Amino acid sequence: MATPSPRANLTSSDRLKIGLFSLNASQGIAMTRVPESWRVDWNEIKSVARMADEAGLDFLLPLQRWRGYGGASDPRGVCMEAMTRSAALTGVTERITIFGTVQVSIVHPAWAARAVATLDHASNGRAGLNIVCGWNERDFAMFGALDVGAHHRYDQGEEWTQILKRLLKGEGPFDYNGEYYKITGAVCAPTPLQSDGPVLMCAGFSAPGRDFAARHTDVLFTTISSIENGYHHVQRLRELANKYERAGRVGFYTPLHVVCRPTDSEAEDYYDHYAAKNADSGAVDTYIVENAKAGKPALAAAMKLNRKRISGGFGSLGVIGSPQSVAEQLIELHRAGFSGVSISFVNFLQELPYFLGAVIPRLQSAGIR
Repeated sequence: MATPSPRANLTSSDRLKIGLFSLNASQGIAMTRVPESWRVDWNEIKSVARMADEAGLDFLLPLQRWRGYGGASDPRGVCMEAMTRSAALTGVTERITIFGTVQVSIVHPAWAARAVATLDHASNGRAGLNIVCGWNERDFAMFGALDVGAHHRYDQGEEWTQILKRLLKGEGPFDYNGEYYKITGAVCAPTPLQSDGPVLMCAGFSAPGRDFAARHTDVLFTTISSIENGYHHVQRLRELANKYERAGRVGFYTPLHVVCRPTDSEAEDYYDHYAAKNADSGAVDTYIVENAKAGKPALAAAMKLNRKRISGGFGSLGVIGSPQSVAEQLIELHRAGFSGVSISFVNFLQELPYFLGAVIPRLQSAGIR
């Protein structure tokens, strides 16, 4: 019998948690035509994962796409399946938390529970699960999935998560008779090693999404338009967590795309090179259209006004500058109340070593690492 392990601490605000996002997808989160952009090569993924693990980074988070965004470079056109990739990384890492990602519309909660429990055993208690309630018409058509509608996706997610949590706690066999799921004799064995189960994460940008994440998950991911704007977001998220008596139990994270070079001007020049001059405009157009079709017209309209952020990193906040500038921006995000950040680069293998060697020591000196 395996020994239970304490849960990974990714919610406390004493130190800024840093993880890598989208190692499993071509171009990571960029949409660019530069030749050095990230490709999906398993040996390179292993090298970066080991580097992050040895350097003390906190988590590896995969995205899940089933089709790319087209354009000249087809970003995310190559994407390793998230749960399988995460399972494979358990054998080449030792301490870093490894998230899987599942999409509610196409993955049954009974399967997800068994998969993440298996991942927790394989990693010796280092598994996490990213729950995606959103809809992507082009992707999900491959599975014959039916959209429950923009106003009901988190209702479906509610039932899905209830079933998942009961299974991970070892309940059962039990039946469930909901609007979206009707199951008989549900059971999960093994259950996770982590005493309170794997860390659950959900990205919430809309009001229903944030409400769902605040009630059900341990990490709430949300995008921000600026660090100043981030202060206001965190205040509202804290109020939401308090509403459900979960203050201190939900960590607030934001995704970032990072360009770090010896000087601010070098970093800005490269950012302009890959995200403006060599932006994949066709892929950016597809991204905006998909958001509009998925019931996110406000987000799509906002993205039209800032295409560089889409090509730079999926609409996330860009942290651009010298090591000192990047460190100062990360310190300010922590001061704003963010417990953690995911970071992505144009090329992880080429750029992560410089970030680890030049930025992390500055964060350590500041007392947030």
